[in-house]
Amino acid sequence: DVFWFRFRRDDIPAGVYEFDPTFGYKLIETMTTHIHNTQSGTKGTAASTGTADNITVNMNDWAEGQKLKCHLYTYGDGTDSALVASTEELTTGCGQDEWVVLTFSDPKPTITKDMVYAITAHGDTSGEYATYGYEVGYIQIGESDTYNDGPETPIDWDTKLDNFVVSIYCSYTEGVVNTAPTITGEIPVNTSTDISVLPALNVTVDDADDDWLNVTWLSNSSNSWVWFARNSSIDGATLPLSIEQTNSNFSVHNTKYWWSVNASDGTTWTNAT
Repeated sequence: DVFWFRFRRDDIPAGVYEFDPTFGYKLIETMTTHIHNTQSGTKGTAASTGTADNITVNMNDWAEGQKLKCHLYTYGDGTDSALVASTEELTTGCGQDEWVVLTFSDPKPTITKDMVYAITAHGDTSGEYATYGYEVGYIQIGESDTYNDGPETPIDWDTKLDNFVVSIYCSYTEGVVNTAPTITGEIPVNTSTDISVLPALNVTVDDADDDWLNVTWLSNSSNSWVWFARNSSIDGATLPLSIEQTNSNFSVHNTKYWWSVNASDGTTWTNAT
């Protein structure tokens, strides 16, 4: 049976559920910063994992025909600040103090909980301005970046204007994004030599979502890949976990053996060979 319940949004206690989550800065300020052949924006932290839908920026003096895009970066210095995705391009123009929504195309970018992002506006010609103001705890981000060359990445942000904030924010849809398991610390390492027969084979498995894992061990000692061991139902609460197996077929000296490990969380899987 299916039951439907209707209720007013105002009746839900604040902080229990968030509708239309965003991060960035949503107030309209009184000053303007140019974005022609440069990027200006604000940093913000995602409160939950999900999918980015669009970026909204408050524009001033944006004439019809002038190109405008918004970009989403992970926030950091130098190589730590990588481009996540860019929105659609608009040329419609607007009046003063007008919110403009620019959407991401499919597949939309993934947002990670507690990740700090830079949200920027980027224009092609003079006369395009976004609004900004002074607000302790935020920064204004700017970097010379020719529009027609595409967004720079990685990027070094100009942080001289600490505490300035651009009126721009990213809207996203909450949801669980599954992360594939990881396999590290293989012993013996690939191309190892002078290994004793019947060696102990070790790997460390992990899963960022703390999912339960099934790990299958395979070898080609019989000239085809067959599994020789399995670790079933590894509790995600025990991860990361070092596991060990042996293969009775790895018993002949001066012989090259191949072994492979698959780790699955029931949705995605990872292989190391």
